Amino acid sequence: MSVTTVSNQETTSAPQQETRRGLTLRSFVIAVFALLLLGIWVEYEELYNLYGGPLTENAPPNGAVGVILILLALSALLYLLRRPLRLATAELVFILAALFVAAPLMTQGMWHRIPGLLASIPHNEDFKSYESLPPMLWPHGGNLAPSPFNGEATLGGIAQKGTGALAWTDEPWPHRTKTLACPTLVNTGATDRTYLELRLNKMAGARTLLVPGENFLFSCLVKTDGGLQSGSSYFVTMQADDGAEHTVILSSTPTSPTFALRQGFQRIGKCPVQIPVTLEETLTLRIGLTGPGKLTVQDVQFFNSQAIEGLYTGVKVRRASHYGDLGPGERDFTLRRPDNLFSFTGLGYLVAGFIPLGQWFWPAIAWTLLIGALFLGFLGFNVLMRRQWVDSERFTFPMNILPRQLFAEETDA
Repeated sequence: MSVTTVSNQETTSAPQQETRRGLTLRSFVIAVFALLLLGIWVEYEELYNLYGGPLTENAPPNGAVGVILILLALSALLYLLRRPLRLATAELVFILAALFVAAPLMTQGMWHRIPGLLASIPHNEDFKSYESLPPMLWPHGGNLAPSPFNGEATLGGIAQKGTGALAWTDEPWPHRTKTLACPTLVNTGATDRTYLELRLNKMAGARTLLVPGENFLFSCLVKTDGGLQSGSSYFVTMQADDGAEHTVILSSTPTSPTFALRQGFQRIGKCPVQIPVTLEETLTLRIGLTGPGKLTVQDVQFFNSQAIEGLYTGVKVRRASHYGDLGPGERDFTLRRPDNLFSFTGLGYLVAGFIPLGQWFWPAIAWTLLIGALFLGFLGFNVLMRRQWVDSERFTFPMNILPRQLFAEETDA
């Protein structure tokens, strides 16, 4: 209610236009469906349409403008049918803002590069970058190799075998201030072969940890104290049950200090390491040294990397009723498609069936926090510059011209 006083005349009040909230339950639901429509459109136009091109890489994004025009047409239709059902200007502004923010995140410029960047580091075995970045930035399963380096000079779940000796060396843990005891393999003879043996069970209760045929990432830190003599080498092998032993890593290159690892350790690894299809009970990993020398081992990692490798190989789909027909070595990265998609199980399959949520949980949180922090930083910068831009320099803000023209309302005199 607005009150105006003129001299000694009586106080009169003028009717004020009703203020509508932009964020309502209706506008939120419509914004979700608008984002879904935009995502489908972008996916088809930029990936499946051979004659398509960038749909949301301009300003304002063409796809977002197209979706909001569709909503305006539907809103006009609702206005003709029943006036109170039409979308308010504030609600349209909220939906348009959601589309404008989400459009750059949906484009191929975003999803063709960030997942490619994340996947290329482990997939291409770039362990220099791998060591410099936190592992939560890319999806993977939990570490199946127990940490034996607890400072108590005990191997835990790892056994030492061979003709050499085992010593313990106090070494700083990477990227931490702790100094822990790490196993050091010591060989003196030219024919000595000493190794650490890690045995992993295929099953943990009723859950399958090692699915035959799926891809894993193996890595560890090694240090060759004093270098390696001629004919010496360090190795990593894998053996399924009592089958043949397969070499995963074999190197005779001595390690040296780097900027990231100044103690002389070096990250070695292999990705992908495919679980043998013949595995029935136990997978054995061996990290060892052949020939005279010393080898210190630290931070052994054995992750399921199928979420990354699946970006290159795709996934297999099998109906739930026929899933039991698959053999033990045929179930790697295989989705169970519900027989009835018109159910809650079918809805869950359509929404997240092709996404290994367990492996994407922490990377999604990490990237959400990072991108959210960037948005908050830009928002704070805009708040600081608002007075200079709006009041002093009087910027026209071209991005606002289109929505102002689209959502303009005529008021009765």
